[in-house]
This record gives sequence, structure tokens and C-alpha cells, in this order.
Amino acid sequence: MDYHYVSDEYNEETCRGERPMPPENLKTRLPDVSAILDNLSSGMVVIGYDCRIRYLNPVAQEIFLLPEETLIGVSFCALLEPESAKMLQSCLAGFISVTPSIQTDPDFFELQLTGFDHSVISLECSFQKLNLSDLKGVVLSIRDVTAHRKAENNSRLLSSAMEQIADSVFITDQQGVIEYVNQGFVDTTGYTAMEVLGHTPGFLKSGHHGKKFYLDLWTNVRSGNVFRDVLVNRRKDGVLYYEEKTITPLRNIQGDITHFVSTGKDITEQIKTQRRLQYLAQHDVLTDLPNRCLLIDRLEQAITASRRTNNNIALLFMDVDRFKKINDTLGHKAGDALLKNIAVRLKRSLRQGDTVAHLSGDEFAILIPEVNSEQEINTVASTILDVMRSPFAIQGRELFFSASIGIAKYPESGYDAGVLVKHAEIAMYQAKYLGGNCSQFYDCEMNYRADERLLLENDLRHALERSEFCLYYQPQIRNSDHRITGVEALIRWQHPKKGLTLPSDFIPLLEECGLIVDVGEWVIETACQQLKKWQEGGMNIPQVSVNVSPRQLDNKNFLKIIKKVLDQTGLSSGSLELEITENYLVRNEKQAIGLLNELRELGVGLAMDDFGTGYSSLRYLRELPVQTLKIDRDFVKNVPVSEDDCSLASAIVSMGHSLHLNVIAEGVENSDQLGFMENEGCDITQGFFYSHPLAVDDMFGFQEGLSAR
Repeated sequence: MDYHYVSDEYNEETCRGERPMPPENLKTRLPDVSAILDNLSSGMVVIGYDCRIRYLNPVAQEIFLLPEETLIGVSFCALLEPESAKMLQSCLAGFISVTPSIQTDPDFFELQLTGFDHSVISLECSFQKLNLSDLKGVVLSIRDVTAHRKAENNSRLLSSAMEQIADSVFITDQQGVIEYVNQGFVDTTGYTAMEVLGHTPGFLKSGHHGKKFYLDLWTNVRSGNVFRDVLVNRRKDGVLYYEEKTITPLRNIQGDITHFVSTGKDITEQIKTQRRLQYLAQHDVLTDLPNRCLLIDRLEQAITASRRTNNNIALLFMDVDRFKKINDTLGHKAGDALLKNIAVRLKRSLRQGDTVAHLSGDEFAILIPEVNSEQEINTVASTILDVMRSPFAIQGRELFFSASIGIAKYPESGYDAGVLVKHAEIAMYQAKYLGGNCSQFYDCEMNYRADERLLLENDLRHALERSEFCLYYQPQIRNSDHRITGVEALIRWQHPKKGLTLPSDFIPLLEECGLIVDVGEWVIETACQQLKKWQEGGMNIPQVSVNVSPRQLDNKNFLKIIKKVLDQTGLSSGSLELEITENYLVRNEKQAIGLLNELRELGVGLAMDDFGTGYSSLRYLRELPVQTLKIDRDFVKNVPVSEDDCSLASAIVSMGHSLHLNVIAEGVENSDQLGFMENEGCDITQGFFYSHPLAVDDMFGFQEGLSAR
């Protein structure tokens, strides 16, 4: 240990001319006095006015943990903490002026001593002045109170912690009578300390736990065990709360239980959050219906119950017909609004014990855990179909939808939840294949058809890279002179096993898989290349028309694609016509008009395809830069037999001409239809009457034959 001695300047100043105590050990100077001090039970230290130690009795040596010979002559102040050293020096300065030989009323105060191991020792000291003959100094009686001070500090710290922690704490006696509560208890329960001291904590009971619960609790803790559980308690205002409770027995020195300490944490918000997360994990956010996870769980429970009771179970898998159309035309917000409306209708139309779940997109499932007959299932399915047929009010529009329903029965259609869901979905696809707006029970043959569809989709993903697509071209004939005004490019798939496949069998899959953008670009590029070859070969075909889907038009690079194709093929922009549908315009009118204007400025022709089948609007025809209006084949196939269709077709031709548009009639298959359309002034005819879609090599022969007529 390094000791820092008090300077001689301090000694001379404080002694004020008095001769200080000689530096030698007091035992040498006054052996009788030291003998008395050696036998005292308190620690005794004698220091001179210069603060140097002259004597320590054995008790003091034990406190310092150092032998006497090491400490004699050392400055006592050097052993103290700075503040304690200042205090001692101040006391010494005061003692010097006192004249009695021994002060009769000693001062008591506390000093902090730095031990040899750098620990801090608290000393309770009393000072008495020693003024015998030429012996002047101070006698210190010291007592080590370090452990006592630590205990006091720990007690204060514990008391402060008990008052400041947010957790609820109360202490009861052995009988459960409350003797102490902290502020956390007051804040949590709403009761003041005065209201609960002397009472048992029964006033917190909520009624959620029975008598046996509390009997077991007290039996447990009175046996010396710690109780841990989550309790539902009631605050003073009557509001229930969840408390994570711990009750610990307290024992005395003899090991007897004397008190119980109860600590509790209010976990109401955590419980609410946990339940909310659990709810979200099992429910669809959009519709608030059970999701697939919860449906499977309930279906498994129903199967387990059915094995005991032999009840039949029905699972209905429902898909909204033409749902994609509303997303493509009115946007996803309208689609979400429709799904919410469907969820409400389904919940209202079914029994309380049935489960309606939203699986994904436009797919719903209905679990009927107990059915007595197939007729009962048909009744439920019919109810759902009727509910779906009623008009939906979406974004100020009245829209009509239908549904396709697949039905799987337990145990006929499968023995576990996963298989039942799969088979119900397969049956739904069969209902959709049959035209929708109907229900179908699962049968084994459907598995084969579903596998076929899956294989077809897989093959389709490789069709472009394997060059399996090809284009056919259907001529468009001008009615005034029966000459070709253009051709419409129509895609076909030369499947390696199935042969030539029509668009209706794979275009929907292209849309679902997201491949329509890449395949659509290939169609535009191939059609432009072919038209350029025909023109360079001397064939008089002014224009090629290509259908484009809303997904292609939504592609931000679509305009760049068109420019690139025209540049690479060398085809004039006026020789390319893009056929668009009204659905694309309705969904995002402002963006659509902007893109179409840019295409028109480029010189590309624009045609309105399938007019009359969507959200037909004269405003679109007036505002859009289209040059051609195509009458859908549905309005042509029954002319001139159907008066209504004749009126509609005639009105469309007149409307198109009033807007200075060329009008094309699609699907003209016989001379009567052709004659009617020519009489109505329709400009162009397209259909089987003149030609089916032709392969590239057949186009030259068709043109020669047409010229020979």
C-alpha cells in the first residue's frame, strides 16, 4: 500500500506552538496506558496532531488487517478516503484548542477507510483528546460497521426497489393477511394500501378460478413450494386483467414459514397481442374468415369426431367465375371489395356450425361437419350458387358473378384433410370446365384430368424455348371489292404429343403462369417478320392484326418492344394493328389512353376487339385513338334469323361509322350473314365463309383464289 503522509507544514500550523507527541510508539512511552488499551474490546488508535499513528491495539490491527509495526508512524489520513481525511483533519484542528486533559463528551462520526485490498471499510469512530504532560494527541475508538452499513444499504435498496418496480408486490402473514403492498400493487389493482392492509387478497378474485384452484394454491405454498401461474384477477373498477403470479414462502432462522411474498406482472396486453397474433395466423386479413390453416385444423377435428359417430362430412371448394376480369378491368381494390362482400354473404347463408374459409385469391371453402345425405349437400351448394348470382354493388357499379363449386365427401373422397381439400379443388376445376355456375362431386376420373392439366402447364413453360408455337393467319376481306385488307395473326401450339393445340386450351394457362408477356412479344415479332416477307415477295397484304392482352399493355416496356420490333423487321408502323379489349380501358383509363395515344403517334393502328361484350361505352370510342371497331361473333352468329341480334349488329355498324371508324364483322360463316352485314354497310368481313385461319404456306394460294373470283 502507498501511504501519503501529511506534510510538516500542516503539523506546525495545527499544533500552534505546542510540542507534538513524540514519534516513538506509545508502548515505549507509556507502557501502562498501552497495556490498558490492549485489553479493551473496541479498536483503539492513538494519533498525534500530525495525524500519524502512535498506537493500535490488537482489535484495531484486526480491523486494518495489518501488523502494528507496519502502521506505526503512518499518516492515518493517508489510509482514509479523501472526504473522510478532510473530516478527520477538521476534527483535529478543533481538538487542539481544547484544554482539558481528556475530553469528556466524545464526538461520534463515520470514516471510510481504504483497505489493503482496495476495499472500502466503514468505521464508526469516537474521538477523545489526549493531553497528558507532553503527550498531546487524540484517542480514537473504532468499530468496523462495514457489514452493518451494507445490510442497511441493501435494506434501503430493497425497500426502494419494492416501491419503484412496476410489478405488483404484497406480503401476507402465514394466514394470508396482507401486511405490505408496494406502489406497483396500487397502480395495478386500483386499491390503496389503507384499503387492503389487514385483509386477505380475496377481493382480487375474478370468478375465473374455482375453489379447488385456490385450495390447491394455498396447500402448495404452505407446504413450502413456490407457486407460479397466470391468474385472471379483477381490479377495483371491475375490469379483468391477466397477472403472471409468483407466490414465495418466507422462512425464519428456524426454517419456519412466517410470511408469503406475492409478485405479479400485468400481462394483459401481452395476452391480447398473443391472441391477436394467433387469430391473424388462423384468419384471412382481408375477409376476416378462417384461413387454410384453421380450415385444415377444423377438418381434422371433424374427421376425428366422424370416426366415433360415423357422421358424414362435406367439403365444398368454391371459385369465383371470371374473377380475374374484375381485377383486370376495375383494379385490385374492386376485387378486394368483391371478396369481402362474398365473405359476408357466405357467412349469412350457412349454418352456425359450418366453417367458411378464404383460402387464397378468389377461392373459398365451406366445411359441413355433419351431413345426412347427398341431397343436403346439393341444397347447400344451390344456396351458395343462388347467393352468388345476386348482383354485387362495387364502386358504384352493379356487377354479376357466378361460382364453380367442387364437393368432396368423407369418407368416400378421402380419409385425411389434405386429400379431401385436393379432391374438392379438382372437382371445382371440373365444374369450371363445364362452364361454371354449377357444382360437381368428386370422382376418381377427375384426378386424371387434373394431372393432365398440370402436365400441360409444365409443357407450356418450355414451349417458347423449344419453338413449339406457330402463327396462323385469318384473312380480313373488304366487302366493297372482296380484296384482302389484312390478316389477323392467331397463335397455335404444336404440342409434341397432342399435336396442334387451339388457343382456348392454353391461352388461359399463359395468363395464369405470367408467360403471356414473353409469348405475346414473340407473336408480335413473328407476325411483323412474316408480313414483311410477304410484302417483299409481292403479296398485297397491307396489314397484320395482333391481339394484345392487358398484361402486355401493363408492361412498362411495351412501347419500347413495339419500336424495337418495327426497327428490326423494317415493317412500316402503319402495317401493324394492335387489337385491344374494353376491359383494359376500364381498369386504368387514364394510363390506357396515354399509352394508346403514344402508339398512335408512332403510326401503329388500333382496333377495339370484341365490342359489345364488356363495359361498352361510346365515350371510349370518342376519346380513344382507335381506327377499327370489331363486332364480336356473338352478335353475328344469329343474323339474320334473330331480330334482336340484327338490331344490335346494325346499331354497332351505324355507331362505328358515325365515329368515322372501320367496322369489321367477326365470325361470318355463311352467305346469309355476309349478305346482312354487307347490306348494313359493314366495311370488312372475317370468318369461315372466306377462310379458316391459314398456315403461312397456304396464304399465297388463298390470295390467288380470291383474285380469281
